[in-house]
Parts: sequence; structure tokens; C-alpha cells
Amino acid sequence: MKVDPYKRDALWKLYFISGGFICLIYWNTIINLAEYFSATISRNGFNLMTFSFCFGSIVSFFTGPIVFARLSHKTALNFGIISSVMFFFLTLYTCECTEDAALNQSLTVGTSFIFGYFSSFVQSKITGMASEISNQELVYFNFGTGVAGVSSNMLAYFATRIYPVQNDESDLSVLRQQVLLNVAIITALFVAYFATQYHFDKHNPEVLLFEGDREIENILTETSMIDTAQSAGEITIIRKSLDLLLSLTYLYICTIVIVALFNIQAYFNFDRNQTAYTIPMYSFFFNVFDTIGKFLPSQFLIKSTALIQSLNGFRSIIPIYFYFILHYASAPELTSAYLRILANIVLGFSNGYFSNSLMMMATNRFHKSLEKGKAAYFSILFLYLGIVTGTFINVLLP
Repeated sequence: MKVDPYKRDALWKLYFISGGFICLIYWNTIINLAEYFSATISRNGFNLMTFSFCFGSIVSFFTGPIVFARLSHKTALNFGIISSVMFFFLTLYTCECTEDAALNQSLTVGTSFIFGYFSSFVQSKITGMASEISNQELVYFNFGTGVAGVSSNMLAYFATRIYPVQNDESDLSVLRQQVLLNVAIITALFVAYFATQYHFDKHNPEVLLFEGDREIENILTETSMIDTAQSAGEITIIRKSLDLLLSLTYLYICTIVIVALFNIQAYFNFDRNQTAYTIPMYSFFFNVFDTIGKFLPSQFLIKSTALIQSLNGFRSIIPIYFYFILHYASAPELTSAYLRILANIVLGFSNGYFSNSLMMMATNRFHKSLEKGKAAYFSILFLYLGIVTGTFINVLLP
């Protein structure tokens, strides 16, 4: 899809940033409410819930194009956004909906799967549209995902300041107040997104009529595999970018193990009785620097495959450090909150910077816009494979 430069005004940029924002704001909010879920369905239940969400995301990549094949791009996109919001609310509701804690956990894990399904579908729709236009729209989108993380962390942090946990029998009622405050503001952001989309559609009606993502999405369906020539093309795209795609998977395995497990375990082990340090605070530092890494201009992105592979491998020292302090170290110098904040800063910046670099390198190996779109689509798929693998490791780890 060709776009005239004069159309890239503030509203244009805002739409793609808000698209990335709406994809991840709800899930980031769930992560920041980990203490609430741990109190209602147990910490292991929370790990199962995150795995279920990510597994639903993977299933969406393979079945979403078939399930929503009859809907236009705009209708499918909005249906996915509204459905993901509905299941976001249901996930919060089911963890306390009955007197049976085991049943509540099962219901929450189930709703998380559907929540992840629709969230991933929305992300694939907007990513396909952005990558077909140009790499710059992909940068706006990725920046929006980072802003979602920062915003949800700030919201959760202020909620913990307004309603601090006192570490007594009133904990759960205080945590519920934190949830309600998050829900009220998230609802307002949902309305704001559709207001942005409405004005964007008035000024750029051809964009939301975009159907190019049909061809991108169909690469994973049985229909596309019937055409052997097209199937060979998809195999070629994977083969030509497989090293980068696997690096993206490994990048997110390391990230999700820390963000969704080690940070939370470290909080309960070292910070539970200190009001200065909370789960949202650690996530805040991660997301701020993740956003900075994602929004660096393209000329500063890594272009050497050998360099990014080396740096990605060296980054493994961060999860090793967390595992060591959680299971073997007791020295305050090693378990210091400041050291863990620094680890989250490095983790966040490298996550944003490396993921943008890897995705740009993958799309730049191709020349046709449709091939670039498919390369971006596979990048998101392998990214989610990393996330679901990381959450599965979280379930297995003690």
C-alpha cells in the first residue's frame, strides 16, 4: 500500500501508536495485577494463566484467518479489540466468581486463553497493515506497544500508592480497590482508542479498507498450502530469515521468564514487607527502557547478524543472575533492589532495541511489500513462540 508523505501527520502517527498501545495495554495490566491474582487463584494459578494466554495467542495465528475470513479488515479488527476487552474484564471477574477456588482458577485459565486469542489476532491485523505500508509505521506500532507497558506500570504504581497493601487481613480488599482503579482508567483508554480510529478513518478512509493482510495471514492456512508455488515462497521466506526469527524467539524466552516469573518471585522473597518496591515498579523500569529501545531511529538499529546474535547470547546472564539469587544467594549485595532494577533496565532496553533490529533485518531481506509483510508476520509468530515457551518454563520452574 503506497502512502503519500503528506498524509503522515500527527493523526496518522497517533493511530499506529495507539494500535500498538491497544494491543498490549490489557495484558500489561494483568501482569501488573499479579499480586491480586496470586491472592485469589494462587501464584501457580497466575503462571498457568499467563501460559494459557500465550498459548491462545499461538492458536490465533493458525486459526484466526479462517475463523474471521468473511469479515472485512475493519470489522474483524474492531471485533477482535472489543472481544479482547470483554475477556480482559472476564479474566478479572472469574478469579473470584465462586466460593470454589479451584473452579475459579480453571475459569480464569480458560478465559485467559480466549483473551490471548483475540489479543494476538488484533496484533497480527495491525502489524500486517503497518508492515505493508512501510517500516516507519512498524516503528510507530512497536513504540505504541512500549507505551502500553509504561502506562500500565504507572497506573499500577499509583494504584499501589493510593491503596497500599498493609500485609494483613485487609490485603485482598485493598487489592480489589487497585483493580477497580485500573479498570476505570483502562475503560477510558478503550473509548479514547475508538475516538482516534473514528477521526483517522474520516481522514484516511482507504487505510481501514485495507485487505492486503488477507494474503499475509493466509500463509498459515490450508488454503494457501494448496498452491505449491506460494507454499514454496513461504518456505523461502522462513529459510532466508530463520536465524533472525529464532533469535527473536530466544530474546522473548529470556524476557518473559524474568518479567512474568523472576521479578514476581523476587518481590515476594525480598520486597514483600517494603512499601518502596512493588511489582509495577520493576516492570516500569523494564517498559520505559523497552520503549526507548523500540523508538530509536532506524539508522541506529543493529544491521550486523553476527553482532546481534552475540549480544543476544550474552544477555542470557540476566536470567541466570535472577535464578541464582532466588535459589542460592542470600547476600544483600546480590539481592539488592537497585541491582534488580538495573537488570530490568538492561533487559528492557535490549528487548526493545534487539526486537526492532531483528524485525527490520528480517523485512529488509526482501524487496516486495507483500514479502516484507509476510516476514513481519512470521516475526510476530516467532516472537509469540518465545513468549509461550517462556511462560511454559515459568510453569515448570519451582
